[in-house]
Amino acid sequence: ESDWQKLLQGQTVEQPIYHYNNPSTETVWKQIQAQPIILVDGIFTFYFDFLDETLDYRIIIDAPFETKKQRRMERDVKE
Repeated sequence: ESDWQKLLQGQTVEQPIYHYNNPSTETVWKQIQAQPIILVDGIFTFYFDFLDETLDYRIIIDAPFETKKQRRMERDVKE
């Protein structure tokens, strides 16, 4: 059973914290508790049929290139 299905059924799941530029760091796990509203983000959100078919709403937010570039640079330096 997928974590997504567990969340939809009201169960808590554990997910690893993703480290973009340092995959060799020790894995840290975070508990995610099911909520009435679940926000899902990422560029592949609409790619997976099982996920797309269970979403009630789809909102796409885009930022100017310079804003995205600055965010990536800050994230990469921080991690």
